Amino acid sequence: MANIAFKIVFTLTGVVMVVLGLDSALGGLNTLGLQVQQGFYSVSDEQNFLIRDNHIRFLGGAWLGVGLLYIAAAFRPKQLRQTVLLTVAFIFIGGLARLTSPDVSIVFSTNVLGSFLFEMLYFPALGFWLARRTGPSARFG
Repeated sequence: MANIAFKIVFTLTGVVMVVLGLDSALGGLNTLGLQVQQGFYSVSDEQNFLIRDNHIRFLGGAWLGVGLLYIAAAFRPKQLRQTVLLTVAFIFIGGLARLTSPDVSIVFSTNVLGSFLFEMLYFPALGFWLARRTGPSARFG
């Protein structure tokens, strides 16, 4: 039963990441509307907008890739252990970076708090679960 729960949780986590990644990769800064309502900004500098939009599309594609990794880890946890644990650390660091906002209260608003808690608690818990499930890590050196 624990094996099935592990597969379900990692697969669903990956699917959510893939969907959110596609939202930004295909929709850019405006997104496809899955994360935020479209039309929340106006463009005053088209060239700079296109540059920032392109960077957001890259980040969406990267998030899509991480989601695919989590889906794969549901079925190959031992083989992907180290890679997934690194992504957990990266996601945690990304969550900490939210605290550098000029207005840190936004992190604790209803629009961001859920994501922040996932980054600070949920993903580390997934990493811990994966580490416990797959046993001691390989030794290097």
